[in-house]
Amino acid sequence: MTVRMIALAAVGLGVAAYSPSALAGPKGPFVGIMGGVNFSNDQDISGVGVGVNRSVDTDTGWAVIPSIGYRYVNGIRTEFELGYRSNDVDSLSGVGGTAASGKIKARSAMLNLIYDVDTGSRLMPYVGGGIGFAQVDYQNVRPVGAATGRLDDEDNVF
Repeated sequence: MTVRMIALAAVGLGVAAYSPSALAGPKGPFVGIMGGVNFSNDQDISGVGVGVNRSVDTDTGWAVIPSIGYRYVNGIRTEFELGYRSNDVDSLSGVGGTAASGKIKARSAMLNLIYDVDTGSRLMPYVGGGIGFAQVDYQNVRPVGAATGRLDDEDNVF
């Protein structure tokens, strides 16, 4: 991880931690947007009958997540969010760990229930959970320079 990535993550955490009570807002509807760096874990891909058994390593990507919701007086928020994440493929295992090309994108929709913990200070942590759906899309994933063996697939997960 580069120093630049660590600095971006620190700035992002600092912005997220800065949430004074005045910014928490009164009861009522709200609109929000989050965005930033997207770190993706290595992913194992396999296919029955097609001889695919690889591990995919991705570069650091980006994400944007807009949301709308309703804030209640007791610190509870309900929220609907949409998400979009994108990462470039860096390498594939099983082919000598060679460099690879392509993209992995994910689109998601979530229903969340969040509780804001009022500490009476500028720091306002929250606890939440949700249920949702994601569509993960592998686009033209293949070893660099390979004319065949490309992976174009998508999966829907809950």
